[in-house]
Amino acid sequence: KTGRGHALTIKKTNKSQWRIAPSPDGQVVLSYAIYAGDLNVRAAYADHELIFFNAPAVFFHPEGHLSQAVDLKITIPKTWSLVLAKKDRSGVFSFSDFDELYDTPILAAKNLTIKTGRVRDTHYTFAFHGIYEKDLDKIVHDASLILAKQIKMFHSHPCTHYVFQILSLPGGYGGLEHRVSSTNI
Repeated sequence: KTGRGHALTIKKTNKSQWRIAPSPDGQVVLSYAIYAGDLNVRAAYADHELIFFNAPAVFFHPEGHLSQAVDLKITIPKTWSLVLAKKDRSGVFSFSDFDELYDTPILAAKNLTIKTGRVRDTHYTFAFHGIYEKDLDKIVHDASLILAKQIKMFHSHPCTHYVFQILSLPGGYGGLEHRVSSTNI
């Protein structure tokens, strides 16, 4: 619809593309449903206590505008935590382009355990969700030792902050590395 709420003509041109008629007021507002029942690193999942999605499974961009800057506002219940490899400014996450957004998986949950660490100049955030029978502080400590050896081997780390999203859930599977984060289910 237009920014004033008037309907626009939308035509699906292939499996992943739609053509939307030009809006007289220059604004296009889209509402769409997302299938969020697939708990793996490349899709989207949502239930009463967890939301996880890989951005390309949820968002799309106007043709020819992949390099355009994107702002994203995420609203979650007050008792939940949100973890992604991006800092917000007044509740809005700003991405330099759609590629950066697409390379940023988003995790929000009612019961997230968040641990932080630092190795040299790189800060790490570990976000754990699910049932863990191990000492999470020991996991972070051991991971920090591995990261220190990696940094020593390569002489640096390419980013100043890195996020590990770790979900231990029945039926979940997969691992996927991103530019400044990784997700393991």
